Amino acid sequence: MLKIINDRGQILELQSNTQFTMERNNSLFTSESEFAHDIAYPGTTGLTENNKLFIRSGHLTEALNTDYEFPVQVMISDYTFYKAVFTYKVVKDQLQFILKVNFGAVAAKMKIAMLPDIYTADAVNIGTTAAAMEAHMKDTCFNPQNYPYAFFPVNNPSWDEFATSFTQPWINEWDHAAQKFIIRYQATSMISGLTPFFKLTYVLKRVFEYLKFNVVGGIFDDPDSQQIYLYNRRALSGFAIGPSMYYLPQINIADLIKMLTDRLKISFDFDLLSSTVIVETPGSILTSSACIDISEFVGSVDEKATPEGKGYKITLKIDEADQAQNRGTGDENDFTPATGLIIGDGENKLEVDIGTLAKKDETDYSYPITDQSCRTTEPITEWPLRLLRFSGMKVVPGFKVFPQASPMDLDGSDARWYCFLNDAKKLTITASIPPSILLNMKPSTKIGFIDKGVYFYALPEKITFPIINTTTERMSVKIQARTIVSSFNTKYYIADLIPQDTETGFSDRYKAYWIPEIHGFNEIRVERVPINGSTATFTYTPIDSPTDDGGIGGTVGKVIALSGSRIEREKSEARLFCPVKPQYYIIGGYKRTFTQVSNYYTFDDAAAMFFIYKDKPIWIVF
Repeated sequence: MLKIINDRGQILELQSNTQFTMERNNSLFTSESEFAHDIAYPGTTGLTENNKLFIRSGHLTEALNTDYEFPVQVMISDYTFYKAVFTYKVVKDQLQFILKVNFGAVAAKMKIAMLPDIYTADAVNIGTTAAAMEAHMKDTCFNPQNYPYAFFPVNNPSWDEFATSFTQPWINEWDHAAQKFIIRYQATSMISGLTPFFKLTYVLKRVFEYLKFNVVGGIFDDPDSQQIYLYNRRALSGFAIGPSMYYLPQINIADLIKMLTDRLKISFDFDLLSSTVIVETPGSILTSSACIDISEFVGSVDEKATPEGKGYKITLKIDEADQAQNRGTGDENDFTPATGLIIGDGENKLEVDIGTLAKKDETDYSYPITDQSCRTTEPITEWPLRLLRFSGMKVVPGFKVFPQASPMDLDGSDARWYCFLNDAKKLTITASIPPSILLNMKPSTKIGFIDKGVYFYALPEKITFPIINTTTERMSVKIQARTIVSSFNTKYYIADLIPQDTETGFSDRYKAYWIPEIHGFNEIRVERVPINGSTATFTYTPIDSPTDDGGIGGTVGKVIALSGSRIEREKSEARLFCPVKPQYYIIGGYKRTFTQVSNYYTFDDAAAMFFIYKDKPIWIVF
């Protein structure tokens, strides 16, 4: 039996044929154009005496406008399934109503509320002295787990519109020799830029707190997610840190959620009944042990389709107001992304709205760089969302540390979701499920079932079930889902989209084929070490995903020259660090071998590393 009950305990009198087809959609699969789709359900019933009381006499002309919308509970077979917002209008002798369930109850509010307009009582006054502020900034970087923000350094020569020749080109300047942050003055004017960067997880909690929701989920237990910070363009004018929402751009909550879902593939599951939002990442969902077994209730399982098998070329949107990301020369602008995530054949191009900053590498550490104002006559209110990653102090040579933040570029963790889509079969499951179990089936929770004697796990994409005005012990449910696979066959790699200059920023590129389960490692690296008195300096990125046995896919590791002429760079040695000796490598169509030296391997015919035509990365085979 279906019951709609208002906050005074009165029950709406429904027609005997009243029926709703309810949907629970997993936001991981919901496109931006379908965001908040099918969360409002219309219905019609008679304007009976009982229902006149239910609607608080809203049929009368003198009724208050506020009487036309109020909270209700939706019960099915004596189980409370939903809290909802009930809105209606009276048409002759009929009551036409809409149930706004879960997300639908707050959708309008989310589309209106702009982030900086939300009040939060979380401002912090550090004190009146530069020494106190410097110590506080340092502590946020030594102990990031204790703060919702951090003051890591970002190089920005244009941060102050009122800059003088004394203004420092830094937001949060770190004095590496003294191992402390430093705040500089010219006369009585502060010429150092100070900005707190807030954690994404903290911002999400404050946003949902405004919407009167508690927020839980795997993202808040995931150490990697705790390292994600939001870049902002608001510089402090003193030593008082403003409320968190002050450091966010002028966008509404709905757009924030849509963009985060697109960039990080976060699942937002709204439950108005418990006033809770469950926020999960693909990693937390796919690896979670939480599962609802529906084996005894399944009627049939249809293999709807094979995996989609699409290829993607994914890039992050560049902020074209940031000259640090302009690769052009003279009057020619070039805001081409430096790298892209290639999934499969890379056929479909996707640009993600949330980007990041550029990076500058020093010998022992690196830092984000930008080139745009943060302090102007009028406060800056609009800028694109950009993410940075910060995990605390990096230990560097000389018994020193550096508060190293990094641009949050696309990497192997971003590929996980697309590989899942390519390798997970689409299923349609029909089942007859008791209301007590269906009540707890959330799209972000895996289901388990037996089909033809084999046990499967699947992630729901959409759960659909009709609710009718009759008593029932079982409910007819259709589940569209994807099978959970233990490993992915789809290959991916990070591609360089900017051609390498042979004289400036020279780099070696590498790929490798190995079988992690057989060879026993998940990552290898190649480093280039100066020899024979060379003054060149290099950095590297590791290879953390193998190719297939023909060299397709996998991540590309790089050795990048930071300084030194071509002659100085040639006076160096490439060294492969891995626990198992590889069979050979292929460069420019030639097969070459390795020699073991101590705990690394050198490349035989090393001269070829510089002079053989390298149309693609050197391929290492184990």
